[in-house]
Amino acid sequence: MQYPSPPTQLHKQTRKTDQSSSLVAPKMLEYVNGVLHCEDVDLVTLTEGLGARGIPTPYFVYSEGQIRDNANGYLSEIPPDLRDRIVAGYALKANPNPGILGVLRRVGMGAVAVSGAEMRLARREGFPPHLIMFNGNGKDTWEILYAVGQGCLMNIDSPFDASRIALACDELATPASLFIRVKAAFPQLDSVHSYNRTSAGSKFGVALDEVEEILQQIKSHPRMKLIGLHSHLGSTIKDTSTLVENFRFLARLGDQVRKFPTKSSLKSSPLRADGWKDLDILNIGGGLGIDYQRDGSPHAPLPSDLMRHVVSALREAAFPWRLWLEPGRSIVGNAAVLVTRVLGVKGNETKRFAVTDAAMTDLIRPSLYGAYHHISLVVQGQHEESEEMDVVGGVCESGDFLGKCRRLPRSIPAGSLAAIWDAGAYGAVLGSNYNLRPRAAEVLVAGQGWRVIRRRETFDDLVRLYDECD
Repeated sequence: MQYPSPPTQLHKQTRKTDQSSSLVAPKMLEYVNGVLHCEDVDLVTLTEGLGARGIPTPYFVYSEGQIRDNANGYLSEIPPDLRDRIVAGYALKANPNPGILGVLRRVGMGAVAVSGAEMRLARREGFPPHLIMFNGNGKDTWEILYAVGQGCLMNIDSPFDASRIALACDELATPASLFIRVKAAFPQLDSVHSYNRTSAGSKFGVALDEVEEILQQIKSHPRMKLIGLHSHLGSTIKDTSTLVENFRFLARLGDQVRKFPTKSSLKSSPLRADGWKDLDILNIGGGLGIDYQRDGSPHAPLPSDLMRHVVSALREAAFPWRLWLEPGRSIVGNAAVLVTRVLGVKGNETKRFAVTDAAMTDLIRPSLYGAYHHISLVVQGQHEESEEMDVVGGVCESGDFLGKCRRLPRSIPAGSLAAIWDAGAYGAVLGSNYNLRPRAAEVLVAGQGWRVIRRRETFDDLVRLYDECD
């Protein structure tokens, strides 16, 4: 079986340069009269309101309107005649807060889970099983049994994964609708941190030379139904052509798989004779980046940019494929800021530090990846002299920082509020209790109203698992 090769060079799409292609700030988070607002709520007043309820800084604040707009950037670009052929499934790992999941379910998104607990949460929040995709390279037995029993879609990530899924199907006497996750050897994506690359060289997926073995396993088992192929390339992708080429690669591979013989040349026993009539879905994963830099340059396309190009490629395909996408960061990333309080400024002639009550335990991306997040004061002064300083937290680690070499006002009064932008994805969900620090509260704003969608942890929360032991 000859498999198609990924392109050795990706062709860039020509993007429009008008204002709609790249936004300096999401419209739901903006300064009004020098004060940062989330929709119609100014963050100074919000901070005071939370404080009155015993909820201090730091806290994450999300714009429901921005989350809806981001989701509709995918959904509104689906033409009416393709509504039954395209699913955008939200990747829960970006931010699994139930308050956010409810918003996304109501606008019509599916769900993508990478653990049994995420699957259970998606079901609890009302996502139907056929719109839940379960991915993962190391699925536990109970997770596979849950996926099969619930009727969720599931990726095969290795030959041993296929064997364990077969055992679950037999134990439950229940069929499973399956994808094969393919490890595509695309060119290295310079914009993607090595930790975020999930194609060739990563732990995820089936190598092309293993695909035939997986096909043999599926065809020899009457309860394993192959319905799709999957390839996820990584995260923070900045060029829509990368994902379009991924679709075309999968389409070529799908054409080859559909021609795979219905009887095995490797075994004497006959295999299922129904061919691959159920194989009609291509899942190109997610990974679309967002504009973390916020300097006015077009650092990332919008979801609508991607959808227009992918829909065009879908129409051009020879076979009437259905399509899955798995956006996460591009749904929630730019919909939130982490609000923190400046405790003080210290330093000497060579280095200055703005010390905040937020830290790497609240937002680890800068320390983990060297990721950039724009930082600004919630209340902007006029004509203030600025200087370069690092923004750091109070964790007992030299690597605890939120931003390095940032230009901020020279004299920042203690107690000033600062906003760390684009903290909606891989922010709160990666929080930790290192140094026995409680994780921050999360707040969802809709218009002039707001509600706490996750309370701040207390000392009792932190010690309960120690105390509740035999």
